[in-house]
Amino acid sequence: MGYPPIEQPYYYQPQFDPNDPLVTPPDGGVAGWVSRISATFKRSWRSVISIIFVAQILPALVLLLVIGGIVAAVVIADPDVVTRTLGFDPSDPSAEPDPARLISIGIVAVAAGLVIGVVAAWFQSVTWAAATWAIVREAATGQRVRLGEALGYGVRRSLALWGWTLLGGLLYLLGLLACFLPGLYVLLGLMMLTPIVLFERQGIGASFRALHRNLLVIGVRAVIIWGVAQAVGSMVGVVVQIPFAALMSAPDPVYLVVYSLAIVPVELVVLLPLSAFQIIGTLLIYAEQRAQAAPLSTAQLAAELG
Repeated sequence: MGYPPIEQPYYYQPQFDPNDPLVTPPDGGVAGWVSRISATFKRSWRSVISIIFVAQILPALVLLLVIGGIVAAVVIADPDVVTRTLGFDPSDPSAEPDPARLISIGIVAVAAGLVIGVVAAWFQSVTWAAATWAIVREAATGQRVRLGEALGYGVRRSLALWGWTLLGGLLYLLGLLACFLPGLYVLLGLMMLTPIVLFERQGIGASFRALHRNLLVIGVRAVIIWGVAQAVGSMVGVVVQIPFAALMSAPDPVYLVVYSLAIVPVELVVLLPLSAFQIIGTLLIYAEQRAQAAPLSTAQLAAELG
């Protein structure tokens, strides 16, 4: 005679709240994830966009205005400065640039780009940490957070995230140098890095383990986020440049100044909602893939952030 099935005690049963604002249960699918993105965006878009603007866009605008202003002043004062810097003789149309000078300019440009990239990574780390904290806190409490409090949290958690972000960027670069597919694999492997650093205090290894455990969940949703980002970003880029189409045929220095002082700032501001969508979407992927292994709630996520 067989034994009756053993009923597990209530505390043993995995419990999922189908109405949790951030955590999509294992049977929720893409539809559940998308619906939570929509609800989270409606609830937290003001806070997230404010954080992105203050911590990331505003510093970029200041830098662009400073650099663009300096270039504009130099070009207006001396229209031939670019040709002379490259080693051309402005009076000789057939003159060739000085190779040694071109190499020197290239080295300086690469070094400047690296410095700007490292600094930009810190601002991005502050932004993502602050926005993640704001999203989770508002979902857990139902109340809007203060901007200063969110930015303070972002600054406190930024150093660890900054270091992992720089290391991840180097790893991604090496993956791209290997080939497209290794680069894509590394990009997917780093998809969960930011939330893993913030919630679990772990790094790149844990991010790749999460990918290996939930390749389908992370991969499908990452493609959706990247697809939306590319489509919207391309359309915005075309639309924003229409008013400046007449300047496309302007001399390179003039176009560079206009591009730095007008087109790029407008694009950065217009794309603010898209940046918020990417942060929210990535956070909800993280919550969903964790829920595949064990019960998870917004309250638990809030407690882990601190």
